[in-house]
Amino acid sequence: MTPADILDALRADGLVVELDGASIALDGPSNSIARWLPTLREHKVGVLAALAAESGPLAANPDAAEPGDQPDGANPMEADFDSLTTGSTSPADTRMARVINQLRGDPSLRYVIEAHDDVVLESVILSLEIRGKAACELRIPRSRYDAFALMELIEKHTMRETLQ
Repeated sequence: MTPADILDALRADGLVVELDGASIALDGPSNSIARWLPTLREHKVGVLAALAAESGPLAANPDAAEPGDQPDGANPMEADFDSLTTGSTSPADTRMARVINQLRGDPSLRYVIEAHDDVVLESVILSLEIRGKAACELRIPRSRYDAFALMELIEKHTMRETLQ
C-alpha cells in the first residue's frame, strides 16, 4: 500500500487527514483512528511526505491558529504525536518526538534544538522544531559544525518579528 493509497483509504473511512508540522492530524471516529494507527506508525514518513506534497510549498499559513488557540484549549484535529510514535519506531522518530513534545510542553519556547553527536561518526545530527513553522533533522558534517554559529543563526531567524 503506497502512502497515497493510505491517504485515500483513511479519507474513504471518514477521517480528515492533515499535516500538522511533523505530525499527522486526524479527525473522525475514534474507532477508525485506532484502527489506522498501526498502519500510520509503519508508514509515517511516507504519509507525512505525501501530505506535504498535497499541501504544496505555499500551504503554510502563518496566520493559522495554533492548537492551543481554540476556546477550550483542545484541538480536535490532532492525534497525539506520542500515539503515532510508540511501538517500533526509528531513532529519528524518537528524537523528533522528543523535541516536538518539549516545545508543546513549554509555551514560552520559540524553538527546541537537540544535537546528537553520538549517532553518526562523521556527522552531527540536529533535531529542530520552530514553533508553528517547521520541524526537521539536519545532518551536518562534523568538520563544518559550529554550535555557536548555528545558535546565532537560529536566534536571528526566530525573533518574534521574523516569525510573523
